[in-house]
Amino acid sequence: MKTVSLRLEESQLARLEKVKGFLPATDSSFVFRYVLEKGLSKALLEKAIEEYVNGRATTAKAAEIAGLSLREMNAELARRGVSLHYGQSDLEEDLHA
Repeated sequence: MKTVSLRLEESQLARLEKVKGFLPATDSSFVFRYVLEKGLSKALLEKAIEEYVNGRATTAKAAEIAGLSLREMNAELARRGVSLHYGQSDLEEDLHA
């Protein structure tokens, strides 16, 4: 594990302290890693959906970007009301994924 330094606004520190109060561990490093992981997961999912909606990724590729299974990706797209554009090449890629 690497050590990094980070500059935060007072308001961000206050929000982190709020999160810290909801978690069982009181170690600040744990809180930072927890929040970072949540944010990274959300950012990757948003990027994957953007790539899919703009036709630059199949559902399999979007799932890979987001770090989800194909089933989870399809469920997320359905939850958000994103219509599936699924063709022969998508099927072939999914069969090999």
